[in-house]
Amino acid sequence: MLDLGSIIIIIAVLFIFIVIILNLNKTFRKRIEKSNLRDEAYNSVEGAKAISRILSAKGVKVDDANSVIKKAENLYREGDYTGAKALSDEAKRILDRSRQETLVNKEEREVKVVEKEESYEDLSPTFVLQKKYPENYLAAKFSLEMAQSMYDSSGAEEREGASVYLQEARKAFERSDYSESLRYSIKTQKFLKKEIEELKCPRCGASVGPRDTYCWNCGAKLKMDRCPNCGAEVQPSDKFCRNCGFRLK
Repeated sequence: MLDLGSIIIIIAVLFIFIVIILNLNKTFRKRIEKSNLRDEAYNSVEGAKAISRILSAKGVKVDDANSVIKKAENLYREGDYTGAKALSDEAKRILDRSRQETLVNKEEREVKVVEKEESYEDLSPTFVLQKKYPENYLAAKFSLEMAQSMYDSSGAEEREGASVYLQEARKAFERSDYSESLRYSIKTQKFLKKEIEELKCPRCGASVGPRDTYCWNCGAKLKMDRCPNCGAEVQPSDKFCRNCGFRLK
């Protein structure tokens, strides 16, 4: 039979063992959380850089945003993933404001030109296209490109949910319903920026989960079965298109 001293030693050893296990578990959870935060920060920084490149090519001023992005990259390299994500998100907001200001300024300048001159010779290519193409064509095209860029640079979980909206935006654009395409492109961007928490079926509006393949209410298909880049058939488990290599997840 064990004496009191032996019992105390056994209890102490068990206590130390439990404390070690709990500390290891806590450390493991922290590592996972840090890894997830690192991935989120990386995707956010890369997304901001991609949006900046697109807007810069379209003549939008991106200097202020690029300065913030550089700071975000520095924080990421230093291991401050929370700060990097916060700054890259702020850069995206700056880019969005700059884009809106650029569009407003262009419209104001071009309206003044039209009042003075009926000819298209002095108008910018953007304004000529607005006259030439259907209503909301350019806005829908630009918004769809932005949504696709944000989608490509987002994490797997965000892409899984946003794909429902992005598919509808593409389909609407293909059938020349540019207002509808613009609406779903904006929804895609809002979902990726986590401004939309709940997914809705594009057909009936019922709440659906990001992993649902079909709507529980109307039966509408929610998952893509074709590559958005080349149109080839893909399997739900495919991470890349077997035909063109486009990343699906």
